[in-house]
Amino acid sequence: MIDWFFATLKQYPEIAIFLTLGIGYYFGKFTFKGIGLGSVTATLLAGVVIGQIGITIAQPLKSTVFLMFLFAVGYAVGPQFVRGVARDGVPNFPVAMKLCLFRIDPSTLSVSAYAILDNAESANVTDGYYPVPYFREKDGRTYLRVVDYKSTNRQPPQIMEFEYLWDEVR
Repeated sequence: MIDWFFATLKQYPEIAIFLTLGIGYYFGKFTFKGIGLGSVTATLLAGVVIGQIGITIAQPLKSTVFLMFLFAVGYAVGPQFVRGVARDGVPNFPVAMKLCLFRIDPSTLSVSAYAILDNAESANVTDGYYPVPYFREKDGRTYLRVVDYKSTNRQPPQIMEFEYLWDEVR
């Protein structure tokens, strides 16, 4: 009976993922003497246990599920982190922020090249937002355009636009 169950999970790894989510969510609700894992940690532990069966999951699905896990952790912890930095961290964090574009080798996960997109003046960046990258075709060539905004030294934010020839940066 258990061999059939393991064979089914190996043949259909999607079932294993949903089983992991269900078990993690179910056990994440419980506490013992006031200590509980929470649904995110319980799901991670359930995934480790179910993963011992030897289930092979396709790489795109692995990446997607891992990003969902990171999103869940960030969603839960992010507001507390931002409030803590806003209250205590900004006055004690005068280091200049740099917005960078990285080229990562997927086989080794090492940075093979990078470009610093802004903050050439090394000013104290007091506000910024995630860059918005998009591709643009112009004269038969593909360009990577990145739009962002940055505020330095408590001044009003400035919109920044960067354009790179895609063949040179990819």
